[in-house]
Amino acid sequence: MASGVNYGGVPTLLFDVAYVGWIVSELLGAYLIPALRRSNGTEAYRSDRGSRLVIVLGILISVTAVFEFARFGLATFPLFAVYLGMGITFLGIAVRQWAIAVLGRYFSTSVRVLEDHRVVRSGPYRLVRHPSYTGVLLSIVGLGIAGGSWEGVVLLLGVSGLVFGYRIRVEERLLEARLGEEYRAYERQTKRILPYLV
Repeated sequence: MASGVNYGGVPTLLFDVAYVGWIVSELLGAYLIPALRRSNGTEAYRSDRGSRLVIVLGILISVTAVFEFARFGLATFPLFAVYLGMGITFLGIAVRQWAIAVLGRYFSTSVRVLEDHRVVRSGPYRLVRHPSYTGVLLSIVGLGIAGGSWEGVVLLLGVSGLVFGYRIRVEERLLEARLGEEYRAYERQTKRILPYLV
């Protein structure tokens, strides 16, 4: 961690708190709890195409770079921006965990479809097709801001846009193929990430 860097005399412990909070929420909410639910459904189709590995590597490398930007003196944002970034990170965590909870046993960190899979339209899925990715992207933007540099924000947005763009294409192809017109109708009624925009 970039613990030697200061924002107006305050150590980057604030950034570290946001980052660790995000990692813990992913380990518990996106991996452990869904793994416990998985016994309630039989997987029928899987087509991940390496998207999970692409996401993990892309985010790991870019977040590490943000630490390095801060360590080498690129952290120039004022302290209030660091607090704002932390708030956005935790908002993203809340959105993602809400989406995961609503999706229930259909949620997985790999791209798959269960035998009894159906389109979920409740909770955040009324607004967008991929609210768990909306939550991740909010957290990543928040981490970039908490990291204190425009370079970090741009890098994290660019990398996450590429890796999640790829993941969404893989996921939607499988859902279109397996859920057919029900999913295509849902696609026509909703945006991917941001309500009414994208």
